[in-house]
Amino acid sequence: MIVTKAPLNQIFNTIPALAGIFIPSSRTSAVIDCFQESGYKNFKIIGFDNTPQNMTYLKQGAVSFLISQKPFEQGYEAIRIMTDFLIKGKTPNEKIYLPIDILIKENVMYNDMNQAMYEGTLTNK
Repeated sequence: MIVTKAPLNQIFNTIPALAGIFIPSSRTSAVIDCFQESGYKNFKIIGFDNTPQNMTYLKQGAVSFLISQKPFEQGYEAIRIMTDFLIKGKTPNEKIYLPIDILIKENVMYNDMNQAMYEGTLTNK
């Protein structure tokens, strides 16, 4: 997906009182790059996915919220279910509900710590 400034400029010209935007993809950082190049600053951004680029913008305050699908936990649960099926013969449920996280600047450090804990890179500082 290539984000261009023209459609974004058209949105802001059409709706000058726009106070916020939700970007329902992992490309939040690319959209923010276009906003910054165009000089748009006075609005709230809610993004999706905790990619490194999106997390950087969240920590800098360019993003108000990030919705995280907890990708590590999704992968872990998929492997656990597959293992239970193949080894124990346990049939998985038809639907599996997994939690999401709402990340903000003030709680993003806990997301970082949880990820480091799962990866085995958490150090006591």
